[in-house]
Amino acid sequence: MRRLKTTRVVLGVLVGLCCASCDPSYQMRPVGWPPAPDGKWAKDVGGFTVRAERISGLIGETWLYLNFEIEGNKLPVKLESARLQAQSGVYEGKLDKRCQVVAAGEQHGRLCVSWAFDQNHTVPKVMGERSVIILTLQVGTDSRPLQVEYERYGD
Repeated sequence: MRRLKTTRVVLGVLVGLCCASCDPSYQMRPVGWPPAPDGKWAKDVGGFTVRAERISGLIGETWLYLNFEIEGNKLPVKLESARLQAQSGVYEGKLDKRCQVVAAGEQHGRLCVSWAFDQNHTVPKVMGERSVIILTLQVGTDSRPLQVEYERYGD
């Protein structure tokens, strides 16, 4: 019986240590965008709606991949560039060619962009408490910026 108690205590300590050694997480949300029922945030940007997801992950992550959904567009929407402006610097995003253009009238089309950092510049360190992502969109033949400010929450 005593051996069973010792085994349980050792097992409990090991489980506790494993849980404590996990990276904590972080979350960021768009500032001033109303929440949508699906857990994303949506904003009418004149002629169509953009739905943004939260930024979240483990604090040790060194990459960031974002999807911006486009809805209700009567003209094609192309992602020309993406720039992350943070207190730690300005970072150009890498566009994903597989989801760079949303055709006119396409239901739930998406625009995708990513950033890669190094071990000394994890996503939460780069982003800080607030950061801005500036997307340059070509809507039809017009080019226009879309600024999405993100803030940390729920830590």
